[in-house]
Amino acid sequence: MSTLIIRHFGGLRVREGPRSIELPTDFPRSLFSFLSLNAGRVFCRTHLTETHWPDLPIERGKRALSTALWRLRKCNAVAGSIHRLGRDRLVFAPTQRTWVDALAFQHIVNRAGRGGAQAGHLLIRAIAIYEGAAFSDLSDDWALTERARLENTYCDALAMLAQISFESGDFRAAESLATRLTKLEPFREDIREIQMKAAMMQGNVAQAERFYREFKAILMDDLMEPPRCNIEDLTKEVRASEYGATVFDRRSLEAGYSDDVARSIRRVRRSLKQFDRRLETLSNTIVGRPKCAGAPAKQGH
Repeated sequence: MSTLIIRHFGGLRVREGPRSIELPTDFPRSLFSFLSLNAGRVFCRTHLTETHWPDLPIERGKRALSTALWRLRKCNAVAGSIHRLGRDRLVFAPTQRTWVDALAFQHIVNRAGRGGAQAGHLLIRAIAIYEGAAFSDLSDDWALTERARLENTYCDALAMLAQISFESGDFRAAESLATRLTKLEPFREDIREIQMKAAMMQGNVAQAERFYREFKAILMDDLMEPPRCNIEDLTKEVRASEYGATVFDRRSLEAGYSDDVARSIRRVRRSLKQFDRRLETLSNTIVGRPKCAGAPAKQGH
């Protein structure tokens, strides 16, 4: 049996195996999205009516719910997923294998939040699932609340992965993730620090200073206060680390030269490293070579 795939990130889309399901124009998207997001949870009809038609009188709201359920059952791909439990209760419980992106996303982030060696890989999977704002085609109050909750979870996933990337020495990934997150949470100082330190650890102090000026500008504009951290302290912190000290020592050699000369220095350094490797290989070959046999002894007459 084909898997029913329900996507909410970036707008509602439904697939059954490889086949995309074209939803009717009168398909009750809000009700279906709500039920599939809460798969396995039992709801009374009154709760569903109040959630989706809060402004209608009770009787009209009940009729609106009945009409929406009738339209759901007309769509063969999802008709078997809605079950009545007695007269007043409903549950979304598909009989076929079903995958809901928002549920999978939340589950994977929760697993990653417990730590462990696989946390980074789990977060990469979760971030890949998030294809845009959830329920972007809906404006109901419940949808706006869930959209904000899932976006916050996405931000937490980016923050965790940025921290893991930084601690594992993947500074380029850490900077990229932190930069992506600053577009969603521009006032988050812990992420700004990762962004700046990751740039420094790649030897790009000028970029780190630009990040700092940008952060300071938006804080002063909105809150009229500077960041708690300052670029000088972050620079000292990076210099104090073993890898950071190596980066700054290398950059100090190149400082003061033109770009062409600095590139020449780096080119010479790479050539010297290659020469050292070849010399080491040659030395190992000579050391490992068997000694030549001596000349044959003279035979007596």
